[in-house]
Amino acid sequence: LKPFKANAVLAVLSRALEARHLRLENARMAQAERRNAAELARLHEQVKTQHIEEQAALLALSQALLDETESAAMIEQVVTIVERIFGADLVSFMSPDKSGQQLILRAGRGWEAERYGVYAVDIAISREGFAFRTGEAIWLEDVQTSTRFPCPHGLREHGIHTSLTAPVKGKSAILGTLCAHFRRQRVLSDDDVRLLSLIANDTAQALARARLFEANRQRAEHQAALYQAGRALAHARTRAQLAQAVVQAGQALPGYRHLAVLLVESGTGDRVLLAQVGWDNPPKEFRLRSGEGLSEKAVLTGELQYWPDVTGEPNYVRAASACLSEVDVPIRIGESKLGVLIAEAKTVDAFGPDDFDLLQAWGHNSHRFSI
Repeated sequence: LKPFKANAVLAVLSRALEARHLRLENARMAQAERRNAAELARLHEQVKTQHIEEQAALLALSQALLDETESAAMIEQVVTIVERIFGADLVSFMSPDKSGQQLILRAGRGWEAERYGVYAVDIAISREGFAFRTGEAIWLEDVQTSTRFPCPHGLREHGIHTSLTAPVKGKSAILGTLCAHFRRQRVLSDDDVRLLSLIANDTAQALARARLFEANRQRAEHQAALYQAGRALAHARTRAQLAQAVVQAGQALPGYRHLAVLLVESGTGDRVLLAQVGWDNPPKEFRLRSGEGLSEKAVLTGELQYWPDVTGEPNYVRAASACLSEVDVPIRIGESKLGVLIAEAKTVDAFGPDDFDLLQAWGHNSHRFSI
């Protein structure tokens, strides 16, 4: 018998164990690769499904926006779809106030009812303001700890961490911002940013269509009101009947709830109320003497005068309660100062160029007040 060689046996056993270890390692790697492949296939299918769902949702939103003509209803459609697609805890659509200094919450999901029209962020320093100023979408993983932008109190109160904002960009200006907010901190992808931006772009186009539709509708209503006013004026036999026809025709239009006609009294020069609509407790006789009331300037200059905020005007005399803005249109024939047509509204800066055109068109019938 050959002598026993322990070292040789150990070498054989070592090689056998190493080979077994390699086989086990290869098996584990193959198993891991199969798991990874299955996971990748699952993720790929999930992404495909997600993209299909997103595309279907976008198509449904686009169709819904095409069928809608009211801006408020459009925005409700948009915030609903954002909540559903992103699974957002809060959704907000914000647009600037008249000062251009703040973005105001106009519509959304998850907010308290009393927040709408009141909750605001500063355009100069907020993340929403950044998107509004630059036209770029932006997201933060944690708004609570961000040093770049202060966390708005509304988001802090709701426990929001991650937030995504896209600008709603019209052709000539940015109209507002669309935001999706999440309580759970999460990392958003480029696809998330792209998707919200697409929805925001669809929203901007829809709002532009709605505004055009609204402008055409108002124009048609104004033309109808002028026609009806002309018919009523043609049948008026006294100044009182004429003035009443003017204010009643105006009240039929949205935004003209407080109207009055004052004529200049010969001898005294006072402006005396001839007809009104919208005054809460109209007096039996109402007159404004020299130096009283804002309407005197329109009578003296013969030009339309607009007062976007009457609260700071020392000569303002309140007739219709709680009104904050006023338009005065002179009623003249040549150099003769017959009186003034006054329109008031309960909001600051309520009138614009279209209103001025309409009110002055009514003023073109001023020759009838010479009866």
